[in-house]
Amino acid sequence: MSLKTLVGATIGGRYQIQRQIGGGGMALVYKAYDTVLARPVALKILRPQYACDEDFVLRFKREALSAARLQHENIIRIFDVGGDGDVYFIVMELQDGPTLKDLIRNKAPFPAPVAMEIAFQICQAVAHAHKRSIIHRDIKPHNIIVSPSGQVKVTDFGIARAITGSTLTRKGTIVGSVHYFSPEQARGDTASVQSDIYSIGVVIYEMMTGRVPFEGDSPFSIAMKHISEEPTRPRALNPEIPREVESIILKALKKDETERYRTAQELLQDIAAFLERERERTKGQDKVPVPALRDTISSVAEWVQDWRMDGGRFRDHGMSDYGESEIGSIRSGEFEMISDELDEERQGELTEDERGLPQGVGMDTRKAMPVGTQTRSKGKRWLTYGILALTFLVLAIVGYAVSQWLAYLNVPTLPVPNVVGKPLAEAEEILRDAGLGARVIGETYGNVPSGSVISQDPAAQENVKAGRVVDLVVSKGPELEQVPDLIGKTFSEADLILKSSNLDFGNLIYEYHPTAPVDTVIDQNPKPETWTTQGTLVDLKISKGPEPKPILIRSVIGVELDKAKSMLEEAGLVVGEVTEQESSEFEKGTIMDMNPKPGEEVQPGTKVNLVVSKGKSGQNQKEITVSVPLEGSEPVSVKVEVLDILGVHKAHEALHQPGDVFRVTVQWTGKEARVKVYFNDEFRAEQTVRSE
Repeated sequence: MSLKTLVGATIGGRYQIQRQIGGGGMALVYKAYDTVLARPVALKILRPQYACDEDFVLRFKREALSAARLQHENIIRIFDVGGDGDVYFIVMELQDGPTLKDLIRNKAPFPAPVAMEIAFQICQAVAHAHKRSIIHRDIKPHNIIVSPSGQVKVTDFGIARAITGSTLTRKGTIVGSVHYFSPEQARGDTASVQSDIYSIGVVIYEMMTGRVPFEGDSPFSIAMKHISEEPTRPRALNPEIPREVESIILKALKKDETERYRTAQELLQDIAAFLERERERTKGQDKVPVPALRDTISSVAEWVQDWRMDGGRFRDHGMSDYGESEIGSIRSGEFEMISDELDEERQGELTEDERGLPQGVGMDTRKAMPVGTQTRSKGKRWLTYGILALTFLVLAIVGYAVSQWLAYLNVPTLPVPNVVGKPLAEAEEILRDAGLGARVIGETYGNVPSGSVISQDPAAQENVKAGRVVDLVVSKGPELEQVPDLIGKTFSEADLILKSSNLDFGNLIYEYHPTAPVDTVIDQNPKPETWTTQGTLVDLKISKGPEPKPILIRSVIGVELDKAKSMLEEAGLVVGEVTEQESSEFEKGTIMDMNPKPGEEVQPGTKVNLVVSKGKSGQNQKEITVSVPLEGSEPVSVKVEVLDILGVHKAHEALHQPGDVFRVTVQWTGKEARVKVYFNDEFRAEQTVRSE
């Protein structure tokens, strides 16, 4: 199947391709329609030069399937990974919104609260992936989508790993985005969780300044700068950046991994702390120089709306010089492996107005900003006064610093109480009573009640200074899913729908149904459209089709085993257990008994158990006549014993009336045996019996 003929085709038996919406060096992206789940999706299809590489396709599938395990509100979900002939694809959540790169090109530099709120959501996605041992390896604005509601979505987790182990080159082609590489990736070392942290630092740097930390004439020269050069301090490019934010950026961009944030969660906590202080700072102010925190997402959503109204372009910043970026429609989250290098280099050719930077930003600010001059003193007296004042000021500062340091050293340490699982109000009270503070840094879904603490930092029993603030993450309760309507679906369709809804099937009950086709769902529990927690098992009742008519069992008794089997199978029955038993009545190898019995009505497919005759045994038998004497009127105890080569065994014992005459079958082993008769335990008669 040619990539040129994909539009209008159906691949994987369910995805109808509608139009191409993007493309990069590794794949093309199409908008498609999932005919099974009845929803639009983004379909990423490998280019032929990758699809013909078996090793690459295996790595591609493995990494995509690994990333499909990620379920988070800030991560683009992967629904399916598959192939159709020589076409290999990933099916993803479709998002109608720009990439963060689009917003940066047209809106940077961002106000600090807006940039840090976006960074907070990026870190949430990355931290979630890191907890599941998945490293992104290619964090960049092109792989970050902003939804119409302003929500941030990160895409392509782990996909970069499928391209190459070193992430730098593949047959001379630049792979990935060297502007966002960590130093260790630029050296060709293995990427770690801190590599993602460095890339996040680059993204924040670009949001706050409108430019990446390092630019150069070639990807190699840029990579070398990541390894050996320090970036220009962000505040030198944009003095509006708070010092606290600059510190966060520079720590994330440390060359030495040991000096960087250890985890995405650590970076997340510093960003959350800044946002919390910004919220407190702007509380109660009628006018603030930047959007209030509650409006940051609204501001981003408005930018996205501008983008959508112009058909994917901003009104106030033309992009005709670039055309459609090869990363294409960020609605699908297409990640670019080659083209963004040229794109980033061309960005360096933009003027400050084209980049959307304020006048003066991006120039040498040391020249743009006046440093002032000093005026000479007209007399020594004023010089003396100045020196004395400066001396007193220095002494005061030193004294204050020393007093504060001594006060800090005298602060007692105490163990942090365990508040995990406690309701938030109770947790705050416990920490307050212990002489500690409390700060909520985030909310997430969990298996503890809504409003209760899921995690704390520092951990319980850790010794800290009195007054230390303990960071808390609060539960939003179990994440709920709406149970889909499965009635009328085939079992395979129902299974797929349940898994895509974060549910699974439970008990399966198969029943006959007069109209429902075989293997279709006829009932379910919980019922459709009810809300339940993720992972809930849904019990299904599956149709076996119309109930078949009953079969009247014909007798096969006396028939040889092979013929009996054929007769039962022709009647639509199944031969069940076959056992053997000795018989003096039926020939060896013939059926002497069956169950169910002849004449019974059963369903098709019923098992019929058979008993096959082993023939006559080594025993002899004969009937003898016994006459009870006519003596008295009381019943008489009659006992018949047989003595053969095996010993004495009882053939009959019962009460009879005087004068009774009856027959007894006696069995013996050997040529002959003696039969003895007793009346009321008195020996009365004896007879010898012989085999015929």
